Amino acid sequence: MALADALEALRQKWPEIHGDLDPSELRTINQQLAAAVHGARWDPDLLLRTALAHQPDDHEVWVALARTAVRRDQSTARTRPLVAAANLRLQIESDAVEDIPGDADDVERAAEQRVWTVPMAEVGDDALRPHLLVLSRATKRFAPRFQFDADGTVLETVAAVNEILDVEDDPWGAASWWLTPHASLHAIPADEIRIGSPANVLAAAHALDALP
Repeated sequence: MALADALEALRQKWPEIHGDLDPSELRTINQQLAAAVHGARWDPDLLLRTALAHQPDDHEVWVALARTAVRRDQSTARTRPLVAAANLRLQIESDAVEDIPGDADDVERAAEQRVWTVPMAEVGDDALRPHLLVLSRATKRFAPRFQFDADGTVLETVAAVNEILDVEDDPWGAASWWLTPHASLHAIPADEIRIGSPANVLAAAHALDALP
């Protein structure tokens, strides 16, 4: 599919592209990718226009997008762009983590910024459920949307992982785990739970729980 091919081309060219982007452009790209993978509304055109804002009109990502799409099975047609978006998001977040200075305050600040790029659902006290990751900002509470299915039900594996992560007592620690690239998963756990293997995410959380 042309969009999936364009996102894959963007991932491959990211080391050459990202240095030209300013923080607001990077944030827009991260928000769009997270929305795509976590089941929220996203705008592929905005994503690509932002990522290629400082590149020539004949950049190979645009060329990949212009290619005629090959007819595919409908399920594959729906998932290929999302997998490509998750792979690009992993590339971007892995590079960002490597670029963070070793200072503890910088690491904490970067982790919080990462959290607020993902789609959120505002929740009230009456909507809170056990083992649901909820974060406070100002006077409001938000739950990252990757935790819910299309009907708004908390995914069973998400609840199990959140219990292991002790989400009620350490929501920010749990959020950081969910949204930071995980070495053994080769994925961001929140992305893997949506379009990869929930069982692998649960196993990774159990491995964390087993540490002394």
